[in-house]
Amino acid sequence: MRKTVRNGVPVIGITGEIVPSADAEFYRWFGIDCTCSRDVQRALADSGGSRTVIVEVDSPGGAVTEGAAIYTELMNYPGELQIEITGLAASAASVIAQAKAKKDAKCRISPVALMMVHNVQMSADGDYRDMEKASEVLQVANRAVINAYRLSTGKTEEEIAALLDAETWFSAQEAVDAGLADEIMFVDGAPGALEPAAAGAMKAQARSLINRAPVLPRELIDRLKAEQKAKEDAEETEKARVVLQIERARF
Repeated sequence: MRKTVRNGVPVIGITGEIVPSADAEFYRWFGIDCTCSRDVQRALADSGGSRTVIVEVDSPGGAVTEGAAIYTELMNYPGELQIEITGLAASAASVIAQAKAKKDAKCRISPVALMMVHNVQMSADGDYRDMEKASEVLQVANRAVINAYRLSTGKTEEEIAALLDAETWFSAQEAVDAGLADEIMFVDGAPGALEPAAAGAMKAQARSLINRAPVLPRELIDRLKAEQKAKEDAEETEKARVVLQIERARF
């Protein structure tokens, strides 16, 4: 995530992988760009609460629950929102962009940007009961994110579910036509669609980028957290030892 200012207006850049707030520091330690809900919450608070804020989205998505938390933060913001899709709004990032449903909010998309929606995904292991439970969880999660698209587009749950099932990609014009964005940036009057061949090439390139998006293994994050906690515990133990020595010295 990044924070800048454009003509005096705060700009919040939702970039890189959407990750849980507890994991963000580890991604950044590895030099991986990411955004979490805590970043957005703080950035909105820093804006003063009632000012216009520009939210730039360029992300392949990530953790669905974190995307939902960011969406909720934006929907709760009392000021005006200008959402701009500058490169890619895929998966959880496309959910975040649907905060355009908020009053005093609008979503604009660059003529060369893309959007993608698909079913919620997860990994699971175990026996058939675990797999059935995983399927239940995914279907509930799907129904949850469908609400964001439904509120912003006016489409039915069935229409949106069909788009998710098909893993649907949208060029700028297609996103506007589907109601996922309100208008195309830099275009005066009626927006013009990209040539089909150009749009298809962009979609293929974006899919390749998503497949290469760096995601830290859960095991690595857990190990790093454990190592950090062990270090903190050792530091606390050392502090306690020093305090005890000081107390003894007083007597």
